[in-house]
Amino acid sequence: MAASDSLTQKAIFSSYNYNVDVTAPGQWVISTKNDNTYAQDNGTSMASPIVAGAAALVKLRFPNMTPAQIKAQIVNTAKNIYGTENNQKFLGQLGSGLLDMRSALDSVVKHAVSMENFVLTDNDDEAYLLDDELELGIEMVNWLGETEGLIVSLVSLNPKVEVVDALRHFPALKSNARTNNYTDPFKLKVVGDGNTNEPVVLRLDITDGTFNYQEYVTFIINPDFVNVDVNHVSSTFSSAGQI
Repeated sequence: MAASDSLTQKAIFSSYNYNVDVTAPGQWVISTKNDNTYAQDNGTSMASPIVAGAAALVKLRFPNMTPAQIKAQIVNTAKNIYGTENNQKFLGQLGSGLLDMRSALDSVVKHAVSMENFVLTDNDDEAYLLDDELELGIEMVNWLGETEGLIVSLVSLNPKVEVVDALRHFPALKSNARTNNYTDPFKLKVVGDGNTNEPVVLRLDITDGTFNYQEYVTFIINPDFVNVDVNHVSSTFSSAGQI
């Protein structure tokens, strides 16, 4: 959850991350106080209950929706706010955009696909170092209207990790159906000797006809720990001497 200011820009106090689903107003929000009065408050703690209230209204409007479908409805009807210069600095880290309650209550969106799970592996010690070859398998879920056929393209946002095999096609999916590419994963390679615990972000561009959506996978390269698997014992040793 991220918070916006009165200009629909990321509020100066707001958190941001590739795991954020949606942004909502969080500045100068009128809220109840402990002394039975009302006053203005700021924070993601103001934005969160606004989204919770929107979810309740979506449930009232579409009573057969599951919690996951309600989330998908809210996320996929949000208003794009990445057009401003300030928000461009946080591209992909403010979720799908600003909560649009009118659109969320208008009609059920046709497309609502997301990545539910992923498996990233080097088929060795899971400590990703220079020249390691990685595989990424993802599980996709279609929450609402039937898809025609998903195309997913993988992009690395860190030049020290190169995508070797970037494109996968998935079949048409009915509502609540799942699919994955665990047996035919994306291929990557660590091509740069990065800093210790250097973060890497992978972007998944998901398309289905006119539907476009992005998901993100984050991990680190050159970790300051080692993983050791011997017989049936798995251990991690950190650079601080912790086991």
